[in-house]
Amino acid sequence: GGDEFAVRMRQMEPTLKSIVREKICRVQEKMQLRDDLPRATLSIGVAFTDDEGPEENLFKKADKALYSIKEHGRDGFAFYNELKTGSQE
Repeated sequence: GGDEFAVRMRQMEPTLKSIVREKICRVQEKMQLRDDLPRATLSIGVAFTDDEGPEENLFKKADKALYSIKEHGRDGFAFYNELKTGSQE
């Protein structure tokens, strides 16, 4: 069980990956510091578009990155273009 959400950020390019990585790490850190809430994990898949493919392809790529994290223990994040398993088409 769990909820899935999509966040679409305009004007974010792969060159800004470090900013996305930093923001995700901050959110994960804050989640761990909350003693008043039950333990929760955060699994995130990130994909960037090159404006050439259809938007639905972007969601498929992010979903593939998300499920890569879920298959490896959850509570983390992955960028689609950094996946090392199989074809990334």
